[in-house]
Amino acid sequence: MNRNIISPDKGTKSLFGIFAAALIVALPLRAYQLIFLIDPETGFYTKTNFTVPLLYVLLILVGIAFIALSFFPANMPFGGTAKGGKVFAVLSFLIAVSLIVDAGIQTSEIFASLTFTDVTGYSTPQTVTASSIFNSDTLLIFARIIFAVISCVYFTILGFNYCGIIYDASQFKILALGPLAWVIVRLISDFMWKINYRNISDLLLEMFMLAAFMFFFMSFARINSNINRDTAYRKLYAFGFIGSLLALMLSVPRLILIVLGQSDRIVEDFGFSLADFLIGIFIIYYLFVNIKSQNISDVSKVEEIE
Repeated sequence: MNRNIISPDKGTKSLFGIFAAALIVALPLRAYQLIFLIDPETGFYTKTNFTVPLLYVLLILVGIAFIALSFFPANMPFGGTAKGGKVFAVLSFLIAVSLIVDAGIQTSEIFASLTFTDVTGYSTPQTVTASSIFNSDTLLIFARIIFAVISCVYFTILGFNYCGIIYDASQFKILALGPLAWVIVRLISDFMWKINYRNISDLLLEMFMLAAFMFFFMSFARINSNINRDTAYRKLYAFGFIGSLLALMLSVPRLILIVLGQSDRIVEDFGFSLADFLIGIFIIYYLFVNIKSQNISDVSKVEEIE
């Protein structure tokens, strides 16, 4: 056996193969829809063609495949823990920075809601009242800021852990819930939109992405905190693949449009999210390294027996 090449289980190979194939197909489809089919001001389709049902059918089938391949095989090599390293550390620190950026954007939205712009273009502060501060929308923004900061602290700790500066990150169990709470607040906010979310593809896809993130970070927190970790791996993989696929499918076309100077084609209120993009990369890399670590561990055990 070539000890430098560790072949993962066929089931896990299938998961990564499906992910790669789905991403290759979904990215150009979504980019095409943003450029030619979707009104950037309203988010509604101005016209539809075969790419719309094709993308939804693709995502549904791929999602079912991820769940089936993660939950049903009894002998999947789940159970390892991704080892630290420079890539993990860099990604963790970048996510921490992106979460602070998200908190800053949400803070600016609060100040903007308390500022009135008249017809002449001059901005004047509005009278701040209890109703303007403690309405449901503002409270959700405050909650998003708080949990973004907590998540930033947690990913910073993970970064130090992956660097070897902090030996045991499992002791930060409360902080581990920060990313989960941040995602839940965003999901609640999406549900509260006073429009038919089914007609706005960006909102609908973001809701499914956040739902997948929620299950992933729930399992991620349990694994990193050593709390019933053995039962968390299948959800980690099933929803990790789904969340990463949706995050990259939504983020990469927007990033491409920005690079090409076509940012006016991006749907208003659904701009490029650096946090979602980095989390999508972090998840798929974490799953890959996790499986690789598990297979190396399995091979070591076999060699010890021999």
